[in-house]
Amino acid sequence: MKTIRILAMAALAALAFAASDNAGFAQTMGKLVAVLALTNRAGITDDEAEYLTNNVRTVASQMLPNDKFIVMTRENMEALLPQGMDLKKCAEASCEVDTGQKLGAEYIVTGDIVTFAGKLHVELRLHHVPSRGMLPGANTPAGSLEEQDSLVTAAAKEVMRSLLEKAGVAPAAHAAGGGRVAAEGRIGQAPAAWEAPHGVDTTVVDFESAPKGAFVEADGAPLCQTTPCSRALATGATVTISMKLLRYKPREETIGVKKGTRVNWTLEPNFGRVTVTSEPSGLAVTIDGKTAGRTPLADYELDPGPHDVVVTDPRYYDQGEKIDLKAGEQRRVAVTLPRREGALAVTARNARGDDLEGEVYVDGVKVGAAPGTIGKVLIGRHNIEVRTAQGAWRNTVEVKEREETAVAAEVTAAAAPPAAAVSAAPAASEKSVVIQLLPNQRRAVAAAPAGAIITLTKAQRRHVGRTWPDAKSTTARIFADHIFDRDKTTLTLVDGALASTAGSVEAAAAGAATATAPAPAAGGRPGMVRVPGGAFLMGCSPDDAECGKDEKPAHQVTVAAFWMDATPVTQAQFQSAMGRNPSKFAGCADCPVETVKWDEAADYCAKVGKRLPTEAEWEFAARGGTAGPRYGEVDAIAWHSKNSDNKTHPVAQKKPNAYGLYDMLGNVYEWCADWYNKKTYATSPSDNPKGPSATGYRVLRGGGWNDNSSFGRASYRTGYKPSEAEHNLGFRCVQD
Repeated sequence: MKTIRILAMAALAALAFAASDNAGFAQTMGKLVAVLALTNRAGITDDEAEYLTNNVRTVASQMLPNDKFIVMTRENMEALLPQGMDLKKCAEASCEVDTGQKLGAEYIVTGDIVTFAGKLHVELRLHHVPSRGMLPGANTPAGSLEEQDSLVTAAAKEVMRSLLEKAGVAPAAHAAGGGRVAAEGRIGQAPAAWEAPHGVDTTVVDFESAPKGAFVEADGAPLCQTTPCSRALATGATVTISMKLLRYKPREETIGVKKGTRVNWTLEPNFGRVTVTSEPSGLAVTIDGKTAGRTPLADYELDPGPHDVVVTDPRYYDQGEKIDLKAGEQRRVAVTLPRREGALAVTARNARGDDLEGEVYVDGVKVGAAPGTIGKVLIGRHNIEVRTAQGAWRNTVEVKEREETAVAAEVTAAAAPPAAAVSAAPAASEKSVVIQLLPNQRRAVAAAPAGAIITLTKAQRRHVGRTWPDAKSTTARIFADHIFDRDKTTLTLVDGALASTAGSVEAAAAGAATATAPAPAAGGRPGMVRVPGGAFLMGCSPDDAECGKDEKPAHQVTVAAFWMDATPVTQAQFQSAMGRNPSKFAGCADCPVETVKWDEAADYCAKVGKRLPTEAEWEFAARGGTAGPRYGEVDAIAWHSKNSDNKTHPVAQKKPNAYGLYDMLGNVYEWCADWYNKKTYATSPSDNPKGPSATGYRVLRGGGWNDNSSFGRASYRTGYKPSEAEHNLGFRCVQD
C-alpha cells in the first residue's frame, strides 16, 4: 500500500561540463548516451514513471562498456541544457534529437508509458544523434505496473543490443558463435620466449563526500561519476583530485597516493537555507512570488542573492522580509500576521418572539453572550452556536472584514432525545447508577421509579433553568425513590461546555443496566452524529514522533459542519442496501463491511443519500476536538494488530471520541473522497479542501485491525488503488 519510492539518484555538477566543449569532453570520456525521462501518458505517479526510466538507465550502464560509453545521469543532462528547457516536454522525434545534440550525446533513448485496454505498455525509441536516424527500438507487452518492472528491463536490453550493433561494439556476452568447419589435423603456434614485465603497484583509494553523489576527476580526467566510490591509483603518484556536485562549490586538492589513502570531503554549499515560521502556523509561504510550502517551512534551499519571503493567507495581512542570502548561510524568518477581523451582532428569540439570553460560541469556543456584539472575529466562514436555556441554535456565518454581521438566532425548543435508560435497583435508596459524562455531550437519563436527585459537575451544568451547585463531582448520580419537583419521568443533563451530540454511557453500579450505543441528538439523523466543523491544525500533531513525510507540514484548515455515520458501515447495512456482502469476515452483521473498492463505497453512500467524507472532514471528525495524535489511549479506542485476534470486530465496542464517533481509529481503514498525493499539504487550500487532482490512488485513513498501532493516529494517511480491495478496507459516509 505504499507508492514506489526512488531511493537514490546520481548527480553531476554542471561545472564539470561547462568548462569544456561538449563534443571534446565526449571524446575524452567515451560516447555519451542520454536516456530521457519516459513520457508519462498513462497517469501513473511521477515516482513510478521515474522508476521505470531508471530501469532503462540501469540496463544501459550494465550493458555498455565503460571504456566506450558514458551513460549520462539526469543531473548530467539538466546541467547541460539551456536554462528553462525541460527534459520532459519533447513529444516528437525531431525535438528528441535536438535535445541529444544540445547534450553532446551520440545516442539518445526516449519512450512513452501508455495505456491500452486498461493495461500499461512502454514504448522505447533509440536515435543516433549525429545522423538523426532512428534505430530499432522495443515495446513491452501489456501488463500491470508491477509486471512492467521486468518487462521494461527486457525491452531496454533489446535497445542496448541495437546500440551496440550500430556502434560496432560487441561485448563477449553478445559475440556471435559459429563459422566454417576447419580441415582435420593439428594446428597451433609455438610459444615465443617472454618474461612478465614488472607491474605498477597500485593502491585502492576510497572517495567519499558529504553530501553524496559528487563527480570525481583525477588530473582532469573522469575517475568516477558519483561518490562514494573506490578506484585503484598508482602507489606513490601525486594526483590532483577534484569533486564537483550541482549546487555545491567545486573542491580540488593534490594528494600523494599511498597505502591507506582516503579522500573524504565535505563540500561547501553554493546556496543558502531559509526557515520560515509564522503565528499562526500552517499558512502559505511564497518566495519571489512562487509558492514554496506552508509554515513551518524548514531549511528551504535558495540561490545566493536577494529574495522576497512572504507568508500569506486571505484571513490575515501578509507579512514577510526582504533578505540578501549568502552561500552557506542559514536564515530564519519569523512573522506574526495581523488578523483581518469583523464583528457579530447576535440576538436570540424563541418561536413566540420572546428575546432570550444565551452564550455565543464560534467554532466551538465561547466568545460572548447574546444579545450582544462580538468583536474581533477572524474573517471567513465560521460555525456559530447560540445556547439558551430553551435550546440551542447553530448555523454557518460568513464574517467580512471591518463589517458587523447580524446573527438572529431562532431557537426552537427540541424534544429530548430518546433516553438511554439506565435503571437503578428498584427499592433501596442507597443504591445508584453512576454515569460518566464525556466532554461535548447531551444525555437523557430515565430514573425508575420516577423521580431523582442529581449531583453535577465542575463549572456549570443546567437542568430546566437551574444551576447545580456542586462544582466537584465529575459524575451524575441518580437515586431511586427520591422526588425531583420539575420532571417526574425523564431528566436531561446538558454539559455546559458544549451541548452537542449524544455519546456513550458507562454504567458502574450494582444492578445497573448495560449501556447501548447512543441515539442521535434531538433533531438528528438515525445512526449519524453532528460534527460541528471549525478550524483546526491538519497534519502531524504537535510532538508526534511517528509522523510520516506525507503528514507534513501541519497547516490550518477550516471545514463546514456536517453529519457523519457514528460507526463504519456494517455488513448488515451494506447487505441491505446493495444486496450482497463482499466481506472476508462475513457472518458478523455488526462488524464493519470490508473488502470494498472505492467505487463500491461511493456507490453505497450515494444510494443512501450520503457521500464519502473529504480527507479534511475525516481528520477533523477523528480528532474529536483534540490536538494530539489520538483521542484516547490506543487500546481503549482502537482494534489493532496486538489486540484484534487477527480479525475485525463489531462496531462501537471501543470508546468513542467527544463527537460520539466510534472506530475512527483501527478496525478497518476508511476510504475518503480525495485523491492521494504525498506532497499535497504544501499547497492545499485552507477552506474546505477537496484534495488534489487525479493521481491514481485514493486516500485511506484510520489504520486497520492488522496494522501496528502507530498507523492508528488521526493524522496518518496513505493511498491505495481505488480499483482494488482488501480485508481491512471499509468506509463510513457523511451528509451535509
